[in-house]
Amino acid sequence: MPKDKDMTNTQEVTETGAADTSAEVKGVDDAPSTDATVAQRERMSTNQVRKGRWVRIVLASGQEEAERAPVPIAVNGYQCLLKRDEEGIIPESLLNVLEDAVETRPVVVEEGGSRKVTWKKIKRFSYMVVGTYDTKAEAEAAAEAAKDSQ
Repeated sequence: MPKDKDMTNTQEVTETGAADTSAEVKGVDDAPSTDATVAQRERMSTNQVRKGRWVRIVLASGQEEAERAPVPIAVNGYQCLLKRDEEGIIPESLLNVLEDAVETRPVVVEEGGSRKVTWKKIKRFSYMVVGTYDTKAEAEAAAEAAKDSQ
């Protein structure tokens, strides 16, 4: 008969008071390693990004040196480096990353002789969508056709 039995614990307590650990967890040996699982999910995410819609965009540069540098964009294991003021072809999901990139800046407003500071959310990147395509091949073909017509 056990001395003390904790009713919240589902393990049986032996007469010495130690928990019985002889039961094995089923399926642990059969499960893939964490690294393999992560790699598999990353491949699936990358395939989803590549199979989705594609866009041709032009990312505008700014006045400061940092605003003229190429912009790295990444989502779900897929990444690219967009050059400013040049047309680029990216998955639509990366466009969502640009859309969500905002910063909060202070704005001084004068009201009744006093100054009031408010905060405004501003997009970090200005861009123009040139076209939307179902596949990367279509986007590349359209970009070639645009270059040939110029």
